[in-house]
Amino acid sequence: MSHSTTDPDQYFRGIVDSLPLVVCRWLPDTTLTYANRLYRDLIAGGADPVGARWLHAFVPRHRQDEVRVFVEELVASPRTIGYEHEIEQPDGKHRHFTWTDHPIFDQNGRIVEFQSIGLDVTEKRKIEAERERLEVQVMNAERLEAVGRLAGGVAHDVNNMLGVILGCTEFSLNIAPPETRLREDLLEIQEAARRSADLTRQMLAYARQSPAAPSPVDLNERIDSMLRLLRRLIGTQIELHWQPGPALWPVRVAPAQLDQILLNLVVNARDAILELEPPASFGPGRPRIKISTRNTTAGLVNGDGPVRPGPRRKEYVVLSVADTGVGMGAETQKHLFDPFFTTKPVGHGTGLGLATVSSAVEHAGGLIEVRSEPGRGTTFELYFPPEPNAAAQILPRPRTSAPAARARETVLVVEDETSLRSVVERFLSQLDYRVISAGDAHSAREVARSHTGDIDLLLADVVLPGCAGHKLYDELKQERPGLEAVLMSGYPLDMVPPEHGSLPNSIEFLQKPFSLTDLGERVRTALDARKDTRELT
Repeated sequence: MSHSTTDPDQYFRGIVDSLPLVVCRWLPDTTLTYANRLYRDLIAGGADPVGARWLHAFVPRHRQDEVRVFVEELVASPRTIGYEHEIEQPDGKHRHFTWTDHPIFDQNGRIVEFQSIGLDVTEKRKIEAERERLEVQVMNAERLEAVGRLAGGVAHDVNNMLGVILGCTEFSLNIAPPETRLREDLLEIQEAARRSADLTRQMLAYARQSPAAPSPVDLNERIDSMLRLLRRLIGTQIELHWQPGPALWPVRVAPAQLDQILLNLVVNARDAILELEPPASFGPGRPRIKISTRNTTAGLVNGDGPVRPGPRRKEYVVLSVADTGVGMGAETQKHLFDPFFTTKPVGHGTGLGLATVSSAVEHAGGLIEVRSEPGRGTTFELYFPPEPNAAAQILPRPRTSAPAARARETVLVVEDETSLRSVVERFLSQLDYRVISAGDAHSAREVARSHTGDIDLLLADVVLPGCAGHKLYDELKQERPGLEAVLMSGYPLDMVPPEHGSLPNSIEFLQKPFSLTDLGERVRTALDARKDTRELT
């Protein structure tokens, strides 16, 4: 029979060393008398901490006073307690532990030392923090989705009102004397209404989670039209310098998204400048935001800055927004385009501005380069691919309401917005169309049945009380086989609410708000198509 000669203390220490727990003993002055393997590995960085005072060695400096009071209270009233606190490792990293402290007494009932058992919950806390961050993101996303739905409904109605503003403005422009203040004011109203229309289209695109429709855009012209608004946004303390590049190639981008890109970048630049005391500048004078454009055939000028992924090309149209603000460090730049990431105080930013910029540029097939240093300002360079054969392409300019060809056909106008219906009736009558009208589908049926002559065209809203516009057209066409149609809506074609069905490709579609010229041309196109069909048959 053999007898074990193993030291019992050594045996039990081996057991404690194998536990997935941190175990230690310490004196009332926090001097460690024992630390197991996991304590040495996780907290002491592999060293033997026995003899060190854990209060000074492993508690972050900013928490030492708080922990000292806690230890004094525990010594004065010894008891078994549980709690959580943070430990600072020798390399400066912090770990979180839940602890259970148990007092050890001598034979006379005096406190001798404490035994602490700790569970490392660092990863658990990280997971919980990430979950909380994601929950906040989901809440923000749900809130924004609700705002988007509301914005979509509002934008549809706003487009009707903008149609009235644009129509009345065009009527007035046709009779306003040239080179007068009245005409200048009317042109300002017209431009503001067009820009408002672009913004409502973007709101609708967001509400339906669909991208806004891109079109060929001259960046210089678009930025020119934004300057007044941008100057108001940044205030008089900051200089806004605009340097348009010569012979700029057109790019394909949604105009409203381009407006949002500029607004976000300029507002961020303004905030970065206002963070500095006193504000920095590129040179003498006021702090400055510089917007510039250029063509480049060299691709990215600087390859060392953070670049949002995108297809690499040789030719780009570059939009640059530079500021003299506070600048950013490398760590901030890593998260610059993350949704909900913001360096602004709570309540002063959603963290969606640059995420929106990134999404819009990516949708346009471009990419972004950022150059920034703390205290030396920031430059965003947006690289847009030019339109094919861009050098030879000339962008169409906004047209004035030149009258369309005169006609004598009859048009049935069905529009529930009274003011817009009145504008449309007035314009079509000026073009010598016979116009009959109704405010809803039921009235339109009655008007069509009581009208004794021909009805050549139905001009109707897609979203009508009681019936979708194209369904009304199908009904009326059964009684009048030669009837043609132009349908209009405050919703873009790909965003018409599904309850109203999909529009047949054969029907002309007119997006609200529209110019009267567009209206006249679309009506004429639909009627001429009918004429061409009859001649072929």
